[in-house]
This record gives sequence, C-alpha cells and structure tokens, in this order.
Amino acid sequence: MSGPSAVAVPTETPLPAGDASDRLESRNILLLAGYQVMLRLAWVFKTESVVVPAFLHAISGQAWMQGWLPMLNRFGQSLPPLMYADRLRDMPRKKASLLRTTAAMGIVFVVLAVLLSVASQPTVWWPATFLVLYAAFFVATGLNTLAFNTIQGKLIRPARRGQLMSRGGVIGSAAAIIAAWAVLRHWRAESLSSFILPFAATGIGMLIAAAITAAVAEPADQPRHRSAKHLRLSDHFREAWAVIRLDRHFRRLAFCAMAFVTSQFLFPHYVPLAKESLKADAVHLTLFLIVQNVGVGLFSILLGTLADRFGNRLALRVALITCSLTPLLAVAFANGWLPGGRSLYWVTFFVLGMQPVTFKTFTNYTLELAEPARHPRYLSTLTICLAVPFVFSLLVGWLIGQFGYGPIFLGVSLLIGVAALLTFRMSEPRTWHRVTAVEPAIPE
Repeated sequence: MSGPSAVAVPTETPLPAGDASDRLESRNILLLAGYQVMLRLAWVFKTESVVVPAFLHAISGQAWMQGWLPMLNRFGQSLPPLMYADRLRDMPRKKASLLRTTAAMGIVFVVLAVLLSVASQPTVWWPATFLVLYAAFFVATGLNTLAFNTIQGKLIRPARRGQLMSRGGVIGSAAAIIAAWAVLRHWRAESLSSFILPFAATGIGMLIAAAITAAVAEPADQPRHRSAKHLRLSDHFREAWAVIRLDRHFRRLAFCAMAFVTSQFLFPHYVPLAKESLKADAVHLTLFLIVQNVGVGLFSILLGTLADRFGNRLALRVALITCSLTPLLAVAFANGWLPGGRSLYWVTFFVLGMQPVTFKTFTNYTLELAEPARHPRYLSTLTICLAVPFVFSLLVGWLIGQFGYGPIFLGVSLLIGVAALLTFRMSEPRTWHRVTAVEPAIPE
C-alpha cells in the first residue's frame, strides 16, 4: 500500500534575535495582558461562582441543576480542544483562532441578553435553553484557551510568562472591581430581567477583547511535511494517551490536576450556601464579585513572582495548599464557627480568587514540558485529564441536596490537599534539559 500523501504543515518560527526580539516580546506581553484584562472585565459579569449560579437559581432552584454547570464547563474545555489541537498546530498564525473563538464567546452572551429582553419571566424552556447556550459558550472557551496558551508558548519565554500572568491578573482584577462597583453595586438578582445588563456587558466586552488580538505580532510558522490523513476521534485519544504513557513528568502533573479540579464541583454552591446560611441583607453578590477579583489580582502577583523566580512547581504547591482551605472556610463561616461569624463569609470569595490563577499555573507548567510544536497536544491532553473527574459533578450536586454542604465540602478539601502533596513528586522543568517529545505515530 502506498504511503499517505503529504501536505505542508507549519513549524515554529523563532522571533528575531537580540533587541528586536525583546521589543517584540514586550509588545506581545502588553497586548496579551491587555487581552486578558478585557476578558477579565467581561467575565466579572458572568462569574461561575456568583452571577451564573444566581441566574440558574432564578430559573430553577434545584441543587442538581447547579451540578450541570461544572460538568458542561469542563466538557467544553476537554473534548473540543482535543479534536482541535492538530488543526491549531497546523495554522501558520494562531491568533486568527484566538480572534474567532473570543468573538464566539461574546456572541453567546449577546444572544442571552436579547432573549432575556423578550422573555423575562421564568418558563419551562429557560433551563434547557440556558444550558445549551452555556455548553456552546464553553466549547468556544475551550478552543479559545487552547489558542491563547499556544500563542503564549510560542511568543513568550518561560521566564516571562509569570510576568504576563501578573500583569493580566492585577490590572484585569482592578478593572473588574471598578466595573463591578460602578455597574453592579445596586444590582440584585431579583428577576430574570435583572440579568440583561450583566450578560450584555459580558458579550460586548468579549467582542472588544477579540478585536485586540488582531494587533498581536505573530510570525507565520514555516511549513513542514506531515501526513494529510484525517484523524478519527479515537486517534486523538490515542495521541493523548501516548503523551500520558510516554511522559512521566506529564503523568504526575495529570494526577495532581485531576485531584485539584474537583474544587470546581463546588463553584455553583457557594452562593446557595450563603443564601441558606446568611440573612437576606447579608448576601451581597457585588461584594462577593469584588473581593474575588481582589483575590485574583493579589494571587496573580504572588504566583507570577514565584513562578518566574523559582519555577511553576513551587507556585502550584502554594496555590493548592491555599485552595484546599476554601471549602473549609465556607462551611466554617456559614456556621459561625470562626471569629466574626457569618458576617465574614465574603472571605471565602477572596480565597476563591486563587482558583483561576491556579489553572493558569498548571498551564504554564505544561508548556515547559514540551517544545512549542507539541504545545497544542500537551495542552489538549491536560484538558482531557481535567475532564475525567466531572463524571461525578451531577452526583456531587445530588449529594449536597441529600446530606448538606458540610460533608461534601470537607471531602473536596481533602482531595485538593492530596493534589498539594502530589507536587512533591513532580519535577521542576527548569532544572533539566528538555528532551524533544516523541510524537506518536497514527497507524494507517
């Protein structure tokens, strides 16, 4: 049988050497940080820990419905990126994918705002409609995250990625805090129509972020020859399994990430816990948004500095220890067990600000395990590993409805603690010379 036909496929093109390279890299850090700031500004109006759970509570107060949120979130960020990784790798310029996926994210929330303006009363079709749109949003988000991280790996050196995370996190959080205070300080989730403003702001902000990506300076990758054979879904899983099987450093990272991601099961439940435990006038959603963004900004500085100076392994260890405390704090404050009692429940949302920064640190660690040409495959494989625990997401929502918040929050806290312990078995990539990853061959 004759071999497969070959087509030209891009390889990584290095940036110009010397001062020109430094200037170009600095420009891209500024632009990518600006992109993250705008995305963060848009995201504050739809956070999974505050606004989206409040909206789902308004259209369906069932705890098991809240369990759909993390499951759909993780599905969209796992299987679609896995299938898209090779196509993204083959694109000469990845920023086109970043622009399109960001715009798609914004369009979903513009559609939601329009629907709310014409149907602002709870109906039987709202839960299903929202979940479908929410799933579409996170499919776009999964592809978007893969594109952004691939561009970051291509254009920014490892020792400056923490700087990008710090700038984007600090400035983005400051902008989000100002926006939340200016727009939402009098906002109350009292009716479906009250969500028109935050959802419209989210959509418009993401469309602006998409426009920023056009200015990124990305050299086109040089073509190389690769098989033109179309990969089946099973082939994508086979390549992902090869990464896990052949790279022990990635395998250790994957186990750590899978234990950590269980923290996301609880995201939709922090607001309902507050509503059930605190007096109505003590549940300030805008305050929760603000302190969470303060946490994101401060933790971005901490982890970004640690990562650039000492490596991402230490940054992950600090992040995971902090994250393991969040469910315990939520239960303790909700029950009045700590000094200050229920009035300090907002501290939970400050510590929750560590969660998104931890995900970025996992990504930056992954980028250091492989050469740029393999970044899309490694990143998409990580998303698959992160998705595996989410088969239990609906079960967690049901268990909370049956047994209450305490036992489930404690169990998740223990799992995150296990993730922190697993970092002691991980290596620091900057202490060893990277060996070119083996690219698994797909059989004829």
